Amino acid sequence: MKRLIVILMLIVGILSGCGNPFNNITFEGYIIEKRHDSGFQILVMENITKEDIEKKSKDELFIQAQDDFSATYFFVKEGKYNELEVGQKVIVLYNKGQPAMESNPPQTDSNKVEVVEE
Repeated sequence: MKRLIVILMLIVGILSGCGNPFNNITFEGYIIEKRHDSGFQILVMENITKEDIEKKSKDELFIQAQDDFSATYFFVKEGKYNELEVGQKVIVLYNKGQPAMESNPPQTDSNKVEVVEE
């Protein structure tokens, strides 16, 4: 009986460690802001162009992001934060079921951030 319990616990432990890659979602856009007051965050906005970033002020982009819900703050590690720059196009990978802080724009953790070469 003890052996059965140990085997079941081992199986459950192994299966719980297997992540589901199908829960990953990508978010592609431009970094319009970086901040590090409550962790290292980048604000990534989709549905804009490089020209929008060059022509519009930071405040205009932020208001647009709030109005059309097209941006998300992603928490990143300090090393990645230091590598990234405002204006870069990125693809952010994050978990579908991951909780997001209810703010506008929302805030969530990132699994991976890749810079898109243009």
